[in-house]
Amino acid sequence: MPPRVIAEADGRGPHGTPEAVFADRRRQNRLLNAGWTVLRFTWTDTLDPHYIPYAVRDAIAAARHRRS
Repeated sequence: MPPRVIAEADGRGPHGTPEAVFADRRRQNRLLNAGWTVLRFTWTDTLDPHYIPYAVRDAIAAARHRRS
């Protein structure tokens, strides 16, 4: 099975209320329990063209290492 990695960008508008934060945490817990690696990024992270691809590649490599 290939590594299961999800990358999410959290915007302040949709994720800025306490209810949204709680829902995001519950969703993330369900994904982790299902075997996914969840990477969370901010708008500022998207401004660096190297950071997100690097973090995703690193997460995939780590997931592969854990499975071997």
